[in-house]
Amino acid sequence: MDFDAEFNQVVKQMQLDFERARRLSRNPGIKGDVSETIVKSFLSDYLPQNLQISSGQIFDINGKVSRQLDIIIHNRDNTPILYLDRDKRNKFIPVECVYSVIEVKSMLNKRELEKQKSGIFVNMESVRALEKKAFYPSGDILRDTNNYGQEWTDWPINYYVFAFDSIKLETLKLYVDQYHSNNNSPPEKRIDTICVLGKGLVLNRDSDGSFSACPSPSSQTMHTYTQKELLLFYTLISHFLLQATMRNFRFIDYVRNMRFD
Repeated sequence: MDFDAEFNQVVKQMQLDFERARRLSRNPGIKGDVSETIVKSFLSDYLPQNLQISSGQIFDINGKVSRQLDIIIHNRDNTPILYLDRDKRNKFIPVECVYSVIEVKSMLNKRELEKQKSGIFVNMESVRALEKKAFYPSGDILRDTNNYGQEWTDWPINYYVFAFDSIKLETLKLYVDQYHSNNNSPPEKRIDTICVLGKGLVLNRDSDGSFSACPSPSSQTMHTYTQKELLLFYTLISHFLLQATMRNFRFIDYVRNMRFD
């Protein structure tokens, strides 16, 4: 199979769909919905069927709730879902079942990164603050996974950004690096990778020179302009998503202190 040709066609179709939506609508909210739908369609077609693609909010056992999120990738088979609206477009998902989040932007710039109520940094922090705790005991043997340069018993949520256009990638990298530096963010508290369609990526380079979707203590943030941006992004996130697992989720922990009389 010619992966390069296949993904070039996908990129062209995504760009055509986005441009059509931009021509037909002056409403930013509608354009935002269309952007999310385009990316969701791509992920649904190309990711394994054990992964569910949703939108909504994530919550944890401590009562913390994330901001509204464009794309939530979670376990399809073992995720109990509450709906936030009657048309069932937005879901309320326990953090234990979530593997990854992707925020989608029509135009990614400093304003979209820093907006106080719905910016990338604020949304990312709302996800990073959640804790995975509600699981059934797994016995003495636990399957650990390596991510962000350390071992994890429960899969840490990966946080990505996908944009249809942006300012210069080197400028995006500068803003992201400054934010992480100002907040002394460890690898698992950062934005992992940014993909800009038709332009390239802001990603991580490991000490051996290889690219990675997620940072580690020894990696460096870098930008790369490439005509194979979607294929590279898909390859990098798939490396982690194809390894993602979860222990048996225990929903009863969420209602343990609730009275039913």
